[in-house]
Amino acid sequence: MFQKKKIEVVVEATYLPRVIEAATKAGAKGYSVIPHLTGNGQHGARQGRGLSGAFENAMFISIVDKAIAEEVVSNIQNAIGDAIGILYTSDVDVIRQDHF
Repeated sequence: MFQKKKIEVVVEATYLPRVIEAATKAGAKGYSVIPHLTGNGQHGARQGRGLSGAFENAMFISIVDKAIAEEVVSNIQNAIGDAIGILYTSDVDVIRQDHF
């Protein structure tokens, strides 16, 4: 097993392209997106209803080498600024080191 960092970002869907660009520019090799998240938190219930998708949240997930994790996180923070969202990291073990 190989130790990596998992970066997860829940953000307003309109900011998702910025998150993706920031992460890939910092060296993230891949990512997954979970669209249409609903939930409740500091800013109240988020349902993302309506045709426009306004106020809809999405989740960005990327597993990166520990050596670049801080740069990826910093780039994402700068890209989303004061947007509504959360970012957190966790240590993970993977079986295929070369995928990340």
